[in-house]
Amino acid sequence: MKVSSSGKDKSGHAAFGRCLSELIRDAGISSDEQLARKAMQLKDKDQPQINIQRRTISNWRNGKSAPRTKQDPKFQLMLRALNPSIEKRQEIEALIGTGKASPEKTSRSANLENLFKSLRGPRWMHFGAVLALMLIVAVIGSLTFGSIGKGAYLETIPEDQLRLSQDGFVLPFSSVHAVDEQNLKALTSWELYVARNEIYARKGRPFVKQASVCLQHHFDRWAKNNSSPNGWYVKQSGGVALNDLEIRNAETIQRYECAVRGGRMNCSGSLQDCQ
Repeated sequence: MKVSSSGKDKSGHAAFGRCLSELIRDAGISSDEQLARKAMQLKDKDQPQINIQRRTISNWRNGKSAPRTKQDPKFQLMLRALNPSIEKRQEIEALIGTGKASPEKTSRSANLENLFKSLRGPRWMHFGAVLALMLIVAVIGSLTFGSIGKGAYLETIPEDQLRLSQDGFVLPFSSVHAVDEQNLKALTSWELYVARNEIYARKGRPFVKQASVCLQHHFDRWAKNNSSPNGWYVKQSGGVALNDLEIRNAETIQRYECAVRGGRMNCSGSLQDCQ
C-alpha cells in the first residue's frame, strides 16, 4: 500500500494519494479490492450508477488521478467505508481541486468569441453571419459526434468500470461452480461482458474481430498473477469446447444481461440489443 516517492507526480495528485493511503492503513484495510467491496456494500439502493472499482482506488492512492470535487459520489462512498475522523476527512477533502476547463475547451471558447467579433458589421449583414455560424457549428457537431458513434469501437475497457480478483478474473469460480443471479447483481455491464467471455478465454479463445478487440487487449494485459506471471490466458487457434457447467454459466450471465440490464455490453461501449 506504499506510495512511491521517486520522481515527481505529473498529475499533481501525490498529496491526495498519500493522505488516502494513510486513511486506508488507519482503517485496517489490507487491499484496494477490500475497500472497493466494502464501499459497494454501503451503497444506497437509489445509487445504481455508482460503481467503485479496485483500480479507481489504486489510481487515487498512487497519485495517478483524484476526484474532481469533494462531492464526487464515489469519493463520498469510499469515505463512508473508511469512516475517518472529522479532522482527517477535512484534511483529504482540502486536497481535492475543483476542476478546471480543459485547454481544448478554453481554446474552442476563444475561437467562437473571435468568430463573433469578426462577424460584427452593418446590421444587414447580421442575418447572413448568423446563418454562416449555424452552418459552421453544424459541420463541427457532425464531425465530433460522428467520431464517437456506433462504429467507433474502444480498444481498452474503462478501468473504472471493471473490478478484478488478484488472479485477473471477474468471476474466478465460473469454471468450477454454478453462477446465479446473486453473483451478478453488483457487477457493472462491463464486468458482466468480461465475466461471460472469460469463460471462453480460459479455454484460449482468440478475440480477433474488430468488435471484440477490447476483450483481446483485456485478457492479454490482465490475465496475469503471482503464480502465473505469463498469464493464464493462452490464445489457441480454432474453436473452444466448454463443459456443461461452463455453458450453463455463460448462458446464465447472458440471460441476466438481457433480462435485467436491457442488453449485452460490447466494445463500442454501448448495450447491444439481445433480440
